[in-house]
Amino acid sequence: FFLMIRRPPRSTQSRSSAASDVYKRQVEGLTKSFNYYGNPNAEVLVVISDFEGNMFDQKNIEYGLLQNGIKSRRRTFKQLRNTIKRNFETGQLYVEGVEIALVYFRNGYQYDQYENEEDWRVREEIEVNCAVKCPTIAVSYTHLRAHETGRNLVCRLLLEKK
Repeated sequence: FFLMIRRPPRSTQSRSSAASDVYKRQVEGLTKSFNYYGNPNAEVLVVISDFEGNMFDQKNIEYGLLQNGIKSRRRTFKQLRNTIKRNFETGQLYVEGVEIALVYFRNGYQYDQYENEEDWRVREEIEVNCAVKCPTIAVSYTHLRAHETGRNLVCRLLLEKK
């Protein structure tokens, strides 16, 4: 299951209600994806960068999920290196012992966002399990093509099939 949500417009005083509606739709889409997984005790993993300059829109979404009874945890690739595990028999993904139903990428969609091979190993662990994956909301199809590398070519091809 693959979810793509469009980025919200920049919020201004005249467009703040429109931006609020977009956030509500994003939370609704993420909630539906989470529910699709089928375990209400699982959590959402938000993959972030070491320096998050755009954290407040993410917090709105996480707060919306929490209002729907869905917990989330924010982690960088570096933080996940020693805490991410996969159950090879069931395909379930775990972070710090907690089952992950949905992985929401706010980082990791460009080649230069991976420091080393360990970060690529973490990304592989995230991709090869049964958790729902959501590319970052800031990514659009056009953005993805503009930054295409060999490693994200597969992601672009998956999007083209939709």
